[in-house]
Amino acid sequence: MSAEAKHNMIAMTSFFYMYEDFTGDPEEMRSVQTQMSVTLQEVALSFAPTAVPLYVLGLFNAAFMADKCEFRPDQCACLTETPLVGVALNVLVVVHWCLSTAELGLYYLKIPYTRPRRLVRLLFYVSLGIFVWLDATILALLSAWTFLGLNINPLRAGPYVISTIGVCLYVAFTLGKKMVFQTRVEKALVKGVEQRRAVLAQELPEAVLDMMMSKNIDRALKANGLSFPSILGASLLAGLLLLVVDLFLFFGFEAFSPDEDPAAGTLNTLLCFTIAIVFLQIGRAMDANEMRESVERLEQDVIMDIQDTIDTVQKQVSQASAFLSKMRSEGQRQLDDSDDDSASASASTTSFSSSEEDDES
Repeated sequence: MSAEAKHNMIAMTSFFYMYEDFTGDPEEMRSVQTQMSVTLQEVALSFAPTAVPLYVLGLFNAAFMADKCEFRPDQCACLTETPLVGVALNVLVVVHWCLSTAELGLYYLKIPYTRPRRLVRLLFYVSLGIFVWLDATILALLSAWTFLGLNINPLRAGPYVISTIGVCLYVAFTLGKKMVFQTRVEKALVKGVEQRRAVLAQELPEAVLDMMMSKNIDRALKANGLSFPSILGASLLAGLLLLVVDLFLFFGFEAFSPDEDPAAGTLNTLLCFTIAIVFLQIGRAMDANEMRESVERLEQDVIMDIQDTIDTVQKQVSQASAFLSKMRSEGQRQLDDSDDDSASASASTTSFSSSEEDDES
């Protein structure tokens, strides 16, 4: 690979380009609504790593200032102060937001990949790495303290631990079920299309037919929510649904369950455990007949789409061939007319020259 090609590849494959490549085709034409949706997704994706640190910072500031100002005579003035850690983290958040906005703007404006843009991209990656590391650290600490709390006060921490495990397993089971379904659908589509290869096209080249079949299969999987980004999004959405149910239960626990009541703690734990089991069964359940019907339906849809596409291409090829034949006939006719005119002119010249010679004689 030449240095220029390597430079162009690095310039093109930014963070946002790779996200668009993961979720779809970054080179395809988009409508205004689709482009706005993609842009909002990219803004949310670049700002999302700052959400957890900001939330934890709010909890830290409240706890720290409550402890610091508990016995201060100027308690009201003390509570308005901001810890140095909070100021530093707020500055980092603002810097990350500015770098994300600058990188996204440079990406959409297609600014040449010169030294200033390389510097902005490097700073953006450093800032993004810092916040991803902070997110992972905070979540690991929260998980560790939650499981430690299970040993100290099982009835109090039990619902939270069971709900956390249930959400993670539910997302994993849902993802696995959809991936299995996607694999079966894709295999069935490839097999069905291959069996009808001889029927689908009679006049198209092999390479063109393979490209059309591959693109139509990918498009059908994406249209039916069976691409990996769609499957991942649906699995995370399912986990979010279970998380909302658990949060509703937690609010109920806080409002109506005494903290030190063993019976209430046991009931809360059993309730969360039951909810987790129910959702896990939903995530794992898959009816064989329903799967077969879905596979057959998608197979027929894809084959019909491919057939329609091939018919359209064949029609265009036929029209192009007819137009080319007409152009050739017209060109040949004009050439023949030109030859006839030349022959007539030559005959006229020869006749005129003969008449002049006769006159001279």
